[in-house]
Amino acid sequence: MSWTFAAETSSSMGSLALFKETKLVDSARWPAEKSHSEKITVEAQNLLKKNKLKWADIDQFAVSTGPGSFTGIRVALNFIRTLAYSFEKPIYEMNSLLLLAAPALEKRQPVLCLQSAFRNLIYCAAYSISDEKLDSTIVEILPPAAIEIEQLKNHIAEKVQLPILAVGLGYSLFKQDFDPELLKKFNRDPDLSDYPDAKNISVLLNHKSPLISKMHWSETLPLYIRASEAEEKLKNN
Repeated sequence: MSWTFAAETSSSMGSLALFKETKLVDSARWPAEKSHSEKITVEAQNLLKKNKLKWADIDQFAVSTGPGSFTGIRVALNFIRTLAYSFEKPIYEMNSLLLLAAPALEKRQPVLCLQSAFRNLIYCAAYSISDEKLDSTIVEILPPAAIEIEQLKNHIAEKVQLPILAVGLGYSLFKQDFDPELLKKFNRDPDLSDYPDAKNISVLLNHKSPLISKMHWSETLPLYIRASEAEEKLKNN
């Protein structure tokens, strides 16, 4: 039986999860008051202690690589990379929008993920489940992108079939800026969280997809699809 330890800190909600094979054993979740770095080590040690495990017992790690908060992404990624390096274990990596989509995909629903980016930008991606033969496969309808909010309608027009379930903080934060006709075609599910959560990594590991990669720690890198705030300010000046 193999153990997987997962971390997610790309948004304002941090989370950890512990899996035996692909079954969730335990998890932890917290809001970022200042920085996830102040919580992640303590929460991780508590999770292991509670389940009578040591880091050496973990067979592989898992982490989301973004997009999201630049600082937040680095917290989980550096934490997991350090552990994987120290114990010579592999890392499953996936983007944070796919992780956000996981609960909807478990319900076999196509889903549009919308997360807040910098200024007038929104992170956007769309996914579905394809059941072919005996296997279910995650399909990337739209790859992660950072687009201007007023361009959302055009961006999804060709590939996304409407109406569609929408998840993510980008919906609630910017719905007043969406095209009114487009907004009418976004469905919401109150049972689904607008935050990516490490505990949902098990959903993704149960499906075949090239979007989920098992990597060496040195190959696991953050997914930045827009310039940082500092870079934007420098460019505008």
